[in-house]
Amino acid sequence: FYTLGMTVQDVVLEGGDRPAEDEFFAADYRGVWSLSYEFRPGWTADYGGAITGPMRLPEYPGEFARPTRNDPYATHDLQLSWAWAPGQQLTLGVENLTDFTQGSPLIDPARPFGDAFDTSYVYGPILGRRVHLGVRYTRGR
Repeated sequence: FYTLGMTVQDVVLEGGDRPAEDEFFAADYRGVWSLSYEFRPGWTADYGGAITGPMRLPEYPGEFARPTRNDPYATHDLQLSWAWAPGQQLTLGVENLTDFTQGSPLIDPARPFGDAFDTSYVYGPILGRRVHLGVRYTRGR
């Protein structure tokens, strides 16, 4: 079983005019996918991910200068599930498998009460790889 999806954004103003510049944090495109495979009765592997295209980012002066557009990036997730009884599963998963992070979203973190401090430079994951173990219980309808 698999699913694919894609979003392409074309921002226009009311009245149909195009803005002079791209909107902040509006990626040019975004795609998502998921694949699921049952390799033994009760055992399922799920793989999913997302790709995010470049987007306009805030501009900061002088020593705090950063890129005003990001590079495209992708995140990948993997999960193994074992259904030991109807409606009961044990799951083991890894989120952000490739450990992609954008780096610090903080501008001038050494002076949190200074004029340059800003937290708005968030365009991608700030948490790296995460592993989870869980139990899923589903009641009948």
